Amino acid sequence: GSEMCIRDSPLAMPGIHEAVKKVVEPLPRNSLLDVGAGEGAFSQWAADSGFWVTAMDAVPKFFRPRDIRCLPCDLGQRWPVEDNQFDIVVSIEVIEHVENHYHFLRECCRVVKPNGYIVINTPNCHSLQSRLNYFLTGFDDCAPRPIDHERPDMYMAHIHPLPFPTMELGLRASEFQIQHVTYNRRRRISTLLLPLLYPWVWWRSYRQLILREHQPELRQRNRQLLKLMLSPALLTGRVAIYTCRHRSAESDAGGTLSTPDDLRAA
Repeated sequence: GSEMCIRDSPLAMPGIHEAVKKVVEPLPRNSLLDVGAGEGAFSQWAADSGFWVTAMDAVPKFFRPRDIRCLPCDLGQRWPVEDNQFDIVVSIEVIEHVENHYHFLRECCRVVKPNGYIVINTPNCHSLQSRLNYFLTGFDDCAPRPIDHERPDMYMAHIHPLPFPTMELGLRASEFQIQHVTYNRRRRISTLLLPLLYPWVWWRSYRQLILREHQPELRQRNRQLLKLMLSPALLTGRVAIYTCRHRSAESDAGGTLSTPDDLRAA
């Protein structure tokens, strides 16, 4: 069926746009695709900052900037852009609203240029607070209660929160990887839990990803993943902001997974 690509209102979680702007601002001023552009606040900022912006949304009539093209789209289908067309693909508060994460990630990887950047922001299911909520209730706190399937705007709800392993696998299947991760702000309960739970989280993760993996090349890959999985950004952040690139792309990180040195709340 059709999937909407209207993202949350910028007022829903203050600081998200500002945090994403900090990630995008240092990037080269080239072509940028804003996926699920909504009313166009981020598209307008990007255009004003010197990027060549194209927007996509399910309901382009709500897109306000008149000098930026906004394409109608269905994120459940092939996107209406050609392969390797954009230097930067940005998606803010969208992927948790779609039915098929893997299709969404494949399309991001398809439309970005070989040396380009994908910046995806989504509520952080990996935080200690989110894990605790799932353990106690069975519901991820990104979608803490059953969703009313009869509401006409069901896809505006977080119908499909994105776990970190799904994100990483979806990118890896297209030969992409997460190179950086940051967040908008730290969650209070996650920050309080971190000193208590970190040794247990570290040991269990190390045991499962390293000690129980017997193939040396996969063990080395998992060591790199642990740097992200055990980072303050993912263990305490309210939302996660991922910067992703093709495995062959040049980067300051030398092609390895990393987190910025200045992880801090926006």
